[in-house]
Amino acid sequence: MNMPLPPNDPVVNNLIPENGSSIHTEPSARQRQGSRALADRLKALDEPASGHPEEAPPSGMRYGYVLIIGLALMAAGALIGGWYYFNIVGGDDNTLQYEAVQRGRLIFSIVEKGELEASRNTDINCKVRASGRGNSVASSIKWLIEEGTRVQPGEVICKLDDSGLREQLKNQEIAVASARSGLIQAEKDKEITASQNEGDLETARNNVKLAEIDLERYKLGERDKLEKNIQGKIMAAEADLLQWKDKAGYSARMARRGFVSRSQAQSDEYRRMTSEITHAELQRDKEMLLEYDAKRTILDLQNKLEQAKTALKVAEISAAGKTAKAQADYQAKLQVLQQEESKLQDLKEDIANCTITAPHEGMVVFFVDERSRFGGGSSQNMIALNEPVREGQRLMRIPDLREMQVKIKVHEALVPRLYKQQEGTSDGLPAQIKIASLDRPLRGHVKDVSSVASSSDWSMADVKVYPTIVLIDEKIEGLKPGMSAEVTIKVDELDNVLRLPVHAVLEANGRKFCYVKTASGIEKRIVTTGLNNSKFVEIKEGDPPAGLLKEGDVYGVKEGEIVVMNPRSIAEKRGDLHVDQRDPGELVNAAITTGPKKNGKPNGNGEATPGAPSDGPAPEAKERRGPRPGGPGAGGPAAGGPGGGGFQPSEEQRQQMQRFQEELRKATPERRKQMIDELPLPDNVKQMIKQRTRDQGLEVPD
Repeated sequence: MNMPLPPNDPVVNNLIPENGSSIHTEPSARQRQGSRALADRLKALDEPASGHPEEAPPSGMRYGYVLIIGLALMAAGALIGGWYYFNIVGGDDNTLQYEAVQRGRLIFSIVEKGELEASRNTDINCKVRASGRGNSVASSIKWLIEEGTRVQPGEVICKLDDSGLREQLKNQEIAVASARSGLIQAEKDKEITASQNEGDLETARNNVKLAEIDLERYKLGERDKLEKNIQGKIMAAEADLLQWKDKAGYSARMARRGFVSRSQAQSDEYRRMTSEITHAELQRDKEMLLEYDAKRTILDLQNKLEQAKTALKVAEISAAGKTAKAQADYQAKLQVLQQEESKLQDLKEDIANCTITAPHEGMVVFFVDERSRFGGGSSQNMIALNEPVREGQRLMRIPDLREMQVKIKVHEALVPRLYKQQEGTSDGLPAQIKIASLDRPLRGHVKDVSSVASSSDWSMADVKVYPTIVLIDEKIEGLKPGMSAEVTIKVDELDNVLRLPVHAVLEANGRKFCYVKTASGIEKRIVTTGLNNSKFVEIKEGDPPAGLLKEGDVYGVKEGEIVVMNPRSIAEKRGDLHVDQRDPGELVNAAITTGPKKNGKPNGNGEATPGAPSDGPAPEAKERRGPRPGGPGAGGPAAGGPGGGGFQPSEEQRQQMQRFQEELRKATPERRKQMIDELPLPDNVKQMIKQRTRDQGLEVPD
């Protein structure tokens, strides 16, 4: 009897695809289960029913059996062929997802979390000075306003104990009075000294004038007078001598004649002789006057003049010294007074600073040391009643809540991009701020990026971040310091660019690629990427960079082409994710010594030249493929111990690397970047070479 299977039998339906298309995939669990069920049913149809003797089935039934078996074999063959094509030949997987390449807008943003703070924060510090050297305590808190209180300008927020300062103020006022008295006395002494110096100088000047007058008087009158006086006496003596000569001669003649006595004649002779002696003495006096006395008198008067001049100089020097001494004493007393008055003013200011008022409207927030947030810091920083306060200690902060900002920390890898975009804007990059208590994001912009890096956390000291301030442009009530906020900074934006989801692009050995579905199957495409964010990546159009493509590579994608969205599975099956296991030194050496090709042939001298990339690493590098020294399966000294491990270039390779470095040094910054980018190396190794080149003081553009 002919027993065909029912058309709606679930066992048969499990073998037929729902869309009626041919099967090119590995059989699913449902299909395998249907195949087994069909085989069991066919076997049951071939077996006779229990309790009946075997009978040969009619010919029509045998024909149905053959048809069913043929259909089953065809379905099984189709399943096996599809599984073989997918796993061996590389056919499409029914789990692959596709999407067309599209143009659109690509926005790169930085998203960081931070805390709200006021844009204008006024720190309230202790301005009271410490009482002595080695003692940092200035006072203690006498009264304190409650934290969180909103205050107005001029409102008292804290009082410090000023009792000790007021006692010092009384003593200081006495010291100021004493210093002022000393200054007055010094001022009077300076006036007396000035008067004495003026009198002494006037006397010395007059003595010089008198000496000059005496000298001039003697030269011009006194000496002539004396000379004329003695000359007159000489003339009188001569007249007297002549008279007595005549009289003595007359008496001698008369005595010889007997008219006069002999004694009379002798007396007249004595008078003549006396006249001669007198005349001779007067002549000698005249000679003495002209030759000795006049010269001596002139020399004496000149000496007195010099003495008077010397005395004047001494008087001037003495007066200057006395004046300087008096002035120095006055200045010393003045400085003492100024110092004492300064101390007095400081004490008055300290007493005034013991009463602390709010500089502007805001909310009082007590200062908490950052270290104390993690259990560190010192208890001396506690802000409470009767607690000691150090000079310059930060007591509290009064934020102005009318203008708020967010302080975030940006990773060091993103800061150059942030700086670059910030330079072209006047008000900073735009940003959006999300706050949990608000139902919409707030507008803002980047206000400042710190130029000094800091650690992100004590547990990750090697991660450097840069504090960044984002100002909120809107005025919103209810915002308070310390609220959590999420900031999105719009760094860059491109319109009408080819883009793909980031998970559609893979990278291996420094080259990025994706898979495109074509009429002949899935095709690997090498691509060059540009701007990217967490969702999309820009696909660069145009010619590929020099040295990127290898023989047989296909470059680029076009708008509308169908790209695989989950390419990792097919990449793993094809081995496209194989990563070169050589160390960076070996990769760099292979790239430099082999270099890009010239007209399809390797560069003969081993130096990198513009053109197509080489087919692979240098022969030495190929021989070294396999487990690296020190990796799995390696042991002995090469496993990182002394005497082995790592890449050891030969002398020739070292010289080639030195020539490459010399070319880098001589090249322009743009040429350096091109030379490094042309090397067939992974991006991370290229970045390492660029960074080391910058560390040597050579400029390399990003």
